[in-house]
Amino acid sequence: MKIAMIDSDPVFLEQFAQMMRECLDTIGMAQCRIVTRTNGAAFAANEFEAGSFFLVFLDTHHSNSEKAEGIELAGKLRDMDADLPIVFVSSVNDYAMESYMVGAEYFTVKPMDREDCYRVLQRVLFRRCTKDWLLTLTYGFRCYLEEIIYIRQQRNACVLYMTDPQIGGGDASGREEQYYRGGITGEMLDRMIDVYHCFYRIDKETVINLWHVKGMEKRALRLSNGHYISVSKKQIEEIRKQQIRMQMMLQQEI
Repeated sequence: MKIAMIDSDPVFLEQFAQMMRECLDTIGMAQCRIVTRTNGAAFAANEFEAGSFFLVFLDTHHSNSEKAEGIELAGKLRDMDADLPIVFVSSVNDYAMESYMVGAEYFTVKPMDREDCYRVLQRVLFRRCTKDWLLTLTYGFRCYLEEIIYIRQQRNACVLYMTDPQIGGGDASGREEQYYRGGITGEMLDRMIDVYHCFYRIDKETVINLWHVKGMEKRALRLSNGHYISVSKKQIEEIRKQQIRMQMMLQQEI
């Protein structure tokens, strides 16, 4: 998986790429490769292919010319890949309307901070990611979104209740329990809830994966591993609405 950043300023590219790497690490996308280029035309002609990049960042201007080369480049990339998310990070606010005419996902003005990065990733991932999305968590632990049933946030670690039979132990009742202690820090968990549409926080300790909600009762959810999680009536309504949105997005992916 690759992200491209196109800008004429190499110093900005280096700083932007470092900030984006830190954000990607926080939401489990450390495996994503960032490509920085100062020549957009060469990038389009020699490197870009449909489906080869997950996301492309462009400046509206790649040189001292008054011509908005970035808008033109975005049009070329859009012709090559109709589904490509394009984000403009510009020094000026003059071309916001033109950017959306070429199907830009987002437009922001420099300088771009971490919250801007998270907003962009949230917007793109909410539309594109599905339950088979691969996460890279702390200590090199990797899993797919659908393998996480729910998460218990404790004082020193997060416990991931998993579907993977290779990760397991036993609970006090003797029933087999698949879990992984660690893997997600508190900050990572908060960011993942913001970015990935399948996670829903029940309370300060419990986060569920909506893909694994298999039944709803008056005040409880039944998960795919047979566990029950207590919820309020308001939360049940919110979860139902979120599940409908998830199914609609999955159908769009198909």
